[in-house]
Amino acid sequence: MLDFWHGDGEWEDTVDPEEFLEFQQDNAPAHTAKKVRRWLKKEGVVLMDWPAQSPDLNPMENLWSVLKRAVQKQGPKNLEELRDCILQEWEKIDKGIIQSLID
Repeated sequence: MLDFWHGDGEWEDTVDPEEFLEFQQDNAPAHTAKKVRRWLKKEGVVLMDWPAQSPDLNPMENLWSVLKRAVQKQGPKNLEELRDCILQEWEKIDKGIIQSLID
C-alpha cells in the first residue's frame, strides 16, 4: 500500500497501486531516454501529461526552492551542519505553503 495525497489536506494510507497510480516526471532528457521509456512501458507505468522541463508547474521543484532559500540563510559551514540545517528547515516548512503549491 502507498500513502496518497488527496490534495485537500488529507492523506490516505490504503491506496492500492493496482487501483490507481499515475507517475509525474518533468520530462528532462534523462527521463525521456529510450531505455527509460521502454522500461516504463514494460512495467505499465501510466505517465501524467506534463510539459517538458517545467519546474514552475512542479510543486516539488518549488518546495525544493523554499527549502534551499531557508538553508542558505543559515549558512551551514560543513556537511554535518548542512544535513542538520536541511532537517531543521524541512520541519519548519508551514503546511500552508505546501498546500498553496498544490492548489
